[in-house]
Amino acid sequence: MPAFGHTPGNVYLVVESAGQRALFAGDMLHHGVQLERPEWSIRYCVLPDDSADQRRLLLERAADSGDLLVPTHFPFPAAGYVHRAERGFTYTFIEV
Repeated sequence: MPAFGHTPGNVYLVVESAGQRALFAGDMLHHGVQLERPEWSIRYCVLPDDSADQRRLLLERAADSGDLLVPTHFPFPAAGYVHRAERGFTYTFIEV
């Protein structure tokens, strides 16, 4: 899926198997603080506002669909589920 803002051509992957989906976030999330503050972009986002918009859309999709989210830059085990919170989102890591 297109994920404009971080770098030109940035994408995230949607993988589906046996009726379940996983969203591989790539460079869309760099730190857990971006769950609470998805509007915060890192210095390497070439279009910070677009990056923040795309990050929020990804988090909303994950929260609303129940899809597994796999953020590349989170510490292992990174895979988990996103939930809407009073401010931003929260995250529940899965057991491995």
